[in-house]
Amino acid sequence: MEAARKILQWMQNAGLSARIDAIGNVRGILASEKKEARTLVIASHIDTVVDAGRWDGPLGVLMGLDLLENRIRLEQPLPFHVELIAFCDEEGVRFQTTYLGSKVVAGNFDPAVLERIDDQGVSLATAIRK
Repeated sequence: MEAARKILQWMQNAGLSARIDAIGNVRGILASEKKEARTLVIASHIDTVVDAGRWDGPLGVLMGLDLLENRIRLEQPLPFHVELIAFCDEEGVRFQTTYLGSKVVAGNFDPAVLERIDDQGVSLATAIRK
């Protein structure tokens, strides 16, 4: 959550309309002047595992943020919206729930995973509420 709050702050500072969704993904939007425009999604994840590589998922989030920050600075409007998503829990280490954040965004979330328990006896549902 500390990383999510930091990324949220970076997105807001860059000029994106940003929030943390109910599952823990950080989502920032650069809105087009055309309200009915389609949305281009740039996404990666912010969690990692031991020996995955220093910039495994976070690099994708940082590159997307840099791209959008520079786009805002140049003040050149786009004909479409851009949403940058920093997915949570793609590696599934704590609850063995790979792709949790992206499954929610894709509409493929199985509520049964909320009952999964970690090594400390905490359910995924409880962890999300906290």
